[in-house]
Amino acid sequence: MVATWLSPVLYSWALVRDTLYPWVFNLFMMNPLTVAVELFHYAFWHPTLTDHDKLAPTSQVVPHLFSFWTPVAIGVSLLTVLIGDFLFRKFEGNFAQEL
Repeated sequence: MVATWLSPVLYSWALVRDTLYPWVFNLFMMNPLTVAVELFHYAFWHPTLTDHDKLAPTSQVVPHLFSFWTPVAIGVSLLTVLIGDFLFRKFEGNFAQEL
């Protein structure tokens, strides 16, 4: 349920950009789920819009989605996996007992 509200599934990314501080928007865009949702929107919904619809604020593409935010999301995802792997290897000896 939390992931639904931490990524732009039910609202536009522009709402976050326009209503919150810039650092909050940057933190919001570092969420890999946010980038994945926006890439999905671009791939599946953006081609179906007319030229007039593409001018609407809710149908804008995130600036630097492919050149900046996608590599950042991949980096955050890899960092999360590496930290999780490190912690699991550290505690795997008594993992069953800790559960």
